[in-house]
Amino acid sequence: MKTALVGIIRNEADDLLPWMGWHARLGVDTFVLFDDGSTDGTMDLLQAAAALHDVRIYRLPWSDGPVDGRQQHAYQTALHLLQGQCDWVGFLDSDEYLDLHRHSNLQAFLGDFSEEVGGVAISWCLQGSNQLVLRPVQPAFHAFTRHSRPEEPINRHVKSFVRPDCWDGGWINPHIFPLKKGHYVTPGQQQVNWERPGIQQALPDWGTARVRHYQVRSLEQFTERARRRANLQLRLPDFLAGDRNELEDRRPCAALGPVQAWMREVIFQGAAEALLPLPVAEPEAWQPPAPQLPFSLTRIVAWNGHGLGVQQDGLVQLLADTPPESGSETPAAPGPAVTQALPQLYGLRMEFAPGLVFLLACTPQGGLDDFTFLEDRRLNGVLAYGLRSGSRQNSVALQQLHPQLFLSAPPGEAVVADRLQVQLWENFTLEAAPRFKKESTWQTLPFIRFLQEGLRLPPTLAGLGALMRKDRHLALRLLPVFHARLSPEEQATLQEMLGPFRPYFFTDSPEAVKQPFR
Repeated sequence: MKTALVGIIRNEADDLLPWMGWHARLGVDTFVLFDDGSTDGTMDLLQAAAALHDVRIYRLPWSDGPVDGRQQHAYQTALHLLQGQCDWVGFLDSDEYLDLHRHSNLQAFLGDFSEEVGGVAISWCLQGSNQLVLRPVQPAFHAFTRHSRPEEPINRHVKSFVRPDCWDGGWINPHIFPLKKGHYVTPGQQQVNWERPGIQQALPDWGTARVRHYQVRSLEQFTERARRRANLQLRLPDFLAGDRNELEDRRPCAALGPVQAWMREVIFQGAAEALLPLPVAEPEAWQPPAPQLPFSLTRIVAWNGHGLGVQQDGLVQLLADTPPESGSETPAAPGPAVTQALPQLYGLRMEFAPGLVFLLACTPQGGLDDFTFLEDRRLNGVLAYGLRSGSRQNSVALQQLHPQLFLSAPPGEAVVADRLQVQLWENFTLEAAPRFKKESTWQTLPFIRFLQEGLRLPPTLAGLGALMRKDRHLALRLLPVFHARLSPEEQATLQEMLGPFRPYFFTDSPEAVKQPFR
């Protein structure tokens, strides 16, 4: 069974990849996306995604006038294109996320419907703002966990998945489509009774599937939407009417790890393409190896003396027990086996950037692993944090460079980068790194050797270009380290080259990396 998802997008650079990653995870085989005049890098993101997934990109022939006309053109075009290619086609906007509650993927969900079913009407679930004023760092499905009650009238609206071969070629509205054969049912296999086209008479059927509709999101995002949509006159009462937060459902949060894994592949693909024009340093520019490494690797230890481990979802938490002391081959104290196998958090200290620590995760074998902090958008796997004085003796605090918020390790929760002040959970110590493998020290790890080789190159964009030629994936992981060596002018050039991929690598300005330790 082949499935496709159709949507219209315009200046969605901040929200597009989580939306695509969410639905790719549910089993969407093909994305058919119509760009409505984006100017914010959305097209660059789409092209990077298209290198890894079946993403078909079209530009709408005009981007002014009533939006209904553009929707009709896009949706009918897509249905014509997909006849004979896909078994089912869904139609969702980028602020709409499909939930499946009884099936693991779209193929299993749609495979339950008989040939007599030509369309499935999936009810809205209106999401609220969670009382957020500013745009959250986390994707919508993770940040906005509160929603309206099912009896809210707007939730009787539906969005459709239809069999393109059952479509009669006509048009009703963006919610439902006229069928030449078959009929519409709910996700629970009930016949739909329409109050009017696209709005059902009955209360929504959320037991099997629903479409979470992030109509308002944060107040900042609502304001941005009002500014973009010149054809609408959105006012504060419109925000308040759509901001329904009566119920909470955190189940979608569990998808953060898989969605970010999909996003990460797209980001690395796009960043590598964006940096192809980098000049390449000639071989004579390489310097001989330094007699001593101008950097060190330290283990990050939290306020309670425990290390920090990367969980299966990619988030970082306090470990239940601690590994052996530095340089020791004595096993750690007994504890959960999973704890011993988890990648742990370490920090690179570079002589040329004394005010920074570059946080990374290493497996017990010494390989780099993916991780993320809540409230930190970066996904490249090596994150620059400012070193500040902690509130306890011999401790440090770790601070994002922008916004200047501190990393915190609360017990029993994921590490989060959102604290305004340094109190207890914001204190860390930097300990000497232990051995990773028997008779092996951190200096022999492959990424350390690559870093050492990179430091032999001149601290220029041409030096970075040579590293990208050698191992582009590892160079992109370590990009914040090599970025810190560049002049402010070349840092600005590098960030400009990355375009819409920049926020997934950097939060700092060129001036921030030179701040001394305090």
